Amino acid sequence: MKRIALFALACTWLAACEGPDPLGVAPAFQTSPAPGPDYVLILSTSVSGGAASREAQAAIAAGYNVEVADPVQWAAKTTSDFASYRALILGDPTCSNSAATSVGAAIANNAVWAPAVVGNVFINGTDPVYHYSQGGNTMVTAGVTFAAAAVTSTGGPKTGLYASLSCYYHGTAPNTPVPLLNNLSAIPAAMFTVKGVGCHNDVHIVATHPALGGMTDASLSNWSCSVHEAFDNWPADYEVLVIAVGTGGEFTASDGSVGTPYVLARGVTVISDIRLTPKEATNPVGTSHTLTATVTTDDPSPGTPVEGVVVTFTVEAGPNTGVTGTCTTNSSGQCTFTYTSNGVPGTDIIRARATVAGKLQTSNAASKTWEMVMVGPPATLVLTPPAAMNTVGAEHCVTATVRDAFGNPVPGVTVLFSVGPSVPTTFPSPSSGSGTTDANGQVKFCYTASLPGVDRIHAFADANGDRMEEPTEPSGNAEKTWTPPASTALCEVKITDGGWIIANNKDRANFGGNAKVLPDQTVQGQQEYQDQGPAQPMNVHSTEITATTCSDDLTMASIFGKATIDGAGSHVFRIDVRDGGSGGSNDNYGITLDNLYMSGQQPLQGGNVTIHKP
Repeated sequence: MKRIALFALACTWLAACEGPDPLGVAPAFQTSPAPGPDYVLILSTSVSGGAASREAQAAIAAGYNVEVADPVQWAAKTTSDFASYRALILGDPTCSNSAATSVGAAIANNAVWAPAVVGNVFINGTDPVYHYSQGGNTMVTAGVTFAAAAVTSTGGPKTGLYASLSCYYHGTAPNTPVPLLNNLSAIPAAMFTVKGVGCHNDVHIVATHPALGGMTDASLSNWSCSVHEAFDNWPADYEVLVIAVGTGGEFTASDGSVGTPYVLARGVTVISDIRLTPKEATNPVGTSHTLTATVTTDDPSPGTPVEGVVVTFTVEAGPNTGVTGTCTTNSSGQCTFTYTSNGVPGTDIIRARATVAGKLQTSNAASKTWEMVMVGPPATLVLTPPAAMNTVGAEHCVTATVRDAFGNPVPGVTVLFSVGPSVPTTFPSPSSGSGTTDANGQVKFCYTASLPGVDRIHAFADANGDRMEEPTEPSGNAEKTWTPPASTALCEVKITDGGWIIANNKDRANFGGNAKVLPDQTVQGQQEYQDQGPAQPMNVHSTEITATTCSDDLTMASIFGKATIDGAGSHVFRIDVRDGGSGGSNDNYGITLDNLYMSGQQPLQGGNVTIHKP
């Protein structure tokens, strides 16, 4: 049993108190041939036994080759050299109390090797090699295997790190910086600080990963000194893996246990009833990001969704620190949170929290990297949807997306929209418009139409701002088909008693007719319209009624159909009438034709409009 409390009386060096190297061998400096993708790199002074060290043997057992570099060899490597290894190992030299002696080379060039570590990270505040036979073997084996386990989306290796703080900070004051761990976070200037916790023995695992399956609370506890130093500050992009229970209130796990973290990791999954996705994402600055929280419970079975839980999202670190939001879970146990970048590049760390069954649950960390993208001039413009079909009277919107030659969204570009030509004309409103692309390179244009027909929608990126389309400015087209609306069941419209109006062109126009929707939704009837001139004399005679609609209060009706003009052709028309009661004195009438004729909605000078249902 170690008796660290008697340190000052019993020995000069803490390692002497804890005993000789349990391997029984002196440190050896051994190097392998040139590294490849299945090599791990060990700093010789950070382990006991070099290539025979416990850490090296764990790496070999996991299927990796080992290179052991002495301080000179370590110092000679570049960032790209370090990035060629599956993992870097800074082990436990059997409870060393001198970081300068054991990992001084790694501290000296921390800014060189740390940026290469983009994979899994395992950092412990103890001396598992000294306690190898007491359970330290499970920590070394699991930690080394985990550090080398990360791969890219295409299956390539991602350089990880296994680091032990051994006994370097045993008995140290709170908030002591650990320079060995600088530059290991995506958060600029983020620091790890530790404090000594004596010889603590009660520990609890609060996160998980398949490679860590061999570690248990029992195997890590009761080493006579399971914990030497614990973290009182750590970067937000790291998860707490194991806590020293009862040594402080720095961390509360989702199961309610409280303590101080002494093993941190990147790449693990916290043990919690709430999950946050996507775990990682990258977008241009100024755009939006959406996260989904999923809340589940193990009762009555694992993965059971929990509905009606209020989830709070918090950006804990990064350029958008402090942004928060809430949502309430649906029947699938899920809800979403969307926020917009403030335009500053960097990486945000987001977590979600919710109270489930009386316990506060904290999600895994999700990272969002905002990149400043240098964009070129507009090169492409795509209109979506490229084709659509709607009934007359609905609103239709198209979105123009402008990108440069490399596919990057181009913000701040004016896009001009126009509708037409139409076959036949649909009387689009508005028939043109403009807008400026947002951070996603997108801008929307919406319009409606009065007549059935097919519209061609055209848009171009006005790169030079002259509102004239140039051959070098990208453009796009879309198509919109407008159809008559569904008829109103049993609606009947009659125009009697010699109806007439004064049209927009100041001509007198006479009209009459009827339209009726039968129980089977078919429409029958006929319409007649005669502009008496002299401005636009014409006779319109219906050949087909395609739809008739009535308002719920039976005061307004629209009649759609096809007609001849002066006995020729097939033209689309729309008639709108109002039944104001009082024998026609408050009625009105208007006709729109695909030859661009519009009478305008005019009060009746004679006649009567009747709208009813039998």
